[in-house]
Amino acid sequence: MKEKIEALNITQILGNIGLVVSLIFYLFTRHPFSVAFYWVSIYAALIGNVWFLRKWLKVGLDIDKKKSKAIYSELDNFAMLFVVIYVLVFLAIVFLLNLEVLANDNFYVIVLLFIFTLFFEICMYISEEKVYNETKKLANQTMKKMTDDSKK
Repeated sequence: MKEKIEALNITQILGNIGLVVSLIFYLFTRHPFSVAFYWVSIYAALIGNVWFLRKWLKVGLDIDKKKSKAIYSELDNFAMLFVVIYVLVFLAIVFLLNLEVLANDNFYVIVLLFIFTLFFEICMYISEEKVYNETKKLANQTMKKMTDDSKK
């Protein structure tokens, strides 16, 4: 968990805080500023999540004392599929906003995209925690096997 917290970035944190604040502000006031702040926050959260994944995927576990080999955690298929779905849905919404089929202050778009983003981030963290634990378990088994082989 410590490694995951270290992988968080300021853009992701501010984007998510801004997302919650702007949604609450929008629900109570429906002011145009809250709509603009919401869309800026959603972009910041998306960029922050991409940076998080980029940094998280570079985390490796050294499995020997010479640091010549490492096991790296990778995105599992579920997380990758969900990232692709999230980005495709987000791009479809932006495309429809640019065609002016949807209004950028549409209540349903704002609330549903917020819920979808929240669901995406929770699934991303759970999935990556699972992959990290499996990688750590594999590294420990490999380390144990290497020490057992060297004792023979």
